[in-house]
Amino acid sequence: MVPKIAKTGTSFKGAFAYYCHDKNAKTSDRVDFSQSVNMRTDTAEQVWRIMAATAQNQDGLKRQFGGKAQGRKAGNTVYAFSLSWSPDETPTREQMTQAAHEALKTLGAEDHQAYLIAHNDEQHAHIHVIVNRVHPEKGTVLDLWRDQDKLSEWSLDYEKKQGKVRCTKRAENKRKREAGEFVKYRPPVIQNAWRSSENGKQFQTALDKGGYILARGDKRGFVVLDPQGKVLNPTRKIERADGKNIRVKELNARLSDLDRSKLPSVAEARVLQKQREEQRGKEEQARKSRSKAKQPYQPKYRMTAAERRAAKAWKYARAKKAAALKLKQLDEKRAFEFKADQRRENALTEGRKFVDPVTAKKQLKTAQAELKAKSGLFNRITGRTQKAADKVTAFRQNLEDAQTREKEWMSRIDATIKRDETAMLMRHKRELEEFKGEAAQENKTRKERRNDPLSQAWRDLERNGEKQKSKDKGKGRGRDFDR
Repeated sequence: MVPKIAKTGTSFKGAFAYYCHDKNAKTSDRVDFSQSVNMRTDTAEQVWRIMAATAQNQDGLKRQFGGKAQGRKAGNTVYAFSLSWSPDETPTREQMTQAAHEALKTLGAEDHQAYLIAHNDEQHAHIHVIVNRVHPEKGTVLDLWRDQDKLSEWSLDYEKKQGKVRCTKRAENKRKREAGEFVKYRPPVIQNAWRSSENGKQFQTALDKGGYILARGDKRGFVVLDPQGKVLNPTRKIERADGKNIRVKELNARLSDLDRSKLPSVAEARVLQKQREEQRGKEEQARKSRSKAKQPYQPKYRMTAAERRAAKAWKYARAKKAAALKLKQLDEKRAFEFKADQRRENALTEGRKFVDPVTAKKQLKTAQAELKAKSGLFNRITGRTQKAADKVTAFRQNLEDAQTREKEWMSRIDATIKRDETAMLMRHKRELEEFKGEAAQENKTRKERRNDPLSQAWRDLERNGEKQKSKDKGKGRGRDFDR
């Protein structure tokens, strides 16, 4: 389960026009199903008008409910997010709608107006949710504080209930947040492009392959635009080995081979991203048109009926074995990830019996509150303020020591898990290579038999016999009338 939050906006009409239609088209082929929440109609045209009217009548709703008119006013009232499943998962319509309702409840929007739209234009199942931030009865605005963290924690619990934790990074980030560390999302495309590049040209090429564009900023040297045209500061999205963000000097040093004046500006990059989006839409439409068109079967060589049956059976058997091997490896990987997560949780629980950063953090907060309470003149004269300050210093040192020991302990556990994971992936790679080698050898043997002169002679005789049978069928199902 991967939740993704879109940028908030003010136009319900624009949001519905995008999510309820195909990309760059007026058709709605990619919409699998749609459903409204807390409304009496499921028609998209009526739903967005109701949402827009509710947002515009915020003050009137407050007066009717008896609330204060000086509360927070609605700014960007359109809030949208999506929920995506793994490509190997096939959730039903009921499961997708239930997950969307649970996500709304997690955000505290279960009483707000919402519209669910499921798409079928990707290999993975996903559903989009458009939410009206204005409450339909109270007129209050939905609070979006920590919305990404809330959805992330809910997704982790959702995968645990399913019995398979697919995103181990999410569980790791949750443990870091519980330990008091600051965790920030970094796009993997930018991070991987930085790690796999040695100079600016390689970094720019890797970003282009991922759908991102390196551009010259208006206020800073280099910026990166995501596929939606959002401007990102690369120094805040790239992490060093020590867990900190890279410096501007490091970025400029690696990109020194690029001429900044030749890079596109932010406006030019957004136009380029829009053109790419339109091109992807045209390619998708062309792909659908080609798939719908009937392609006549043209064999590479003239086969007999027996050969066609044998080739079809061989392909089916190979595909079945390949699917079984892939499914086995996928189950092993998921089981390993689930056990690895359990190992980390058990190690964290066992380690906190001796060193607990959470307890140390609470003690530090208590000591800081005590220091604040004893900051008066009398306490400073009597030395109580200094004692409280010494206590705060000691607890702060205890917290730093506890966090350091926990990091060292978890890093050893992660290193062991990484070693086992590498061994498993190497074994999977060997299995795939052996399977492909067997398939290539079998295919080579079949071609050699097919090209054998004796086999060709027998095939010609059999083909001639099939032709004669086809001709005789019109004379009375194979009976000889010349006799």
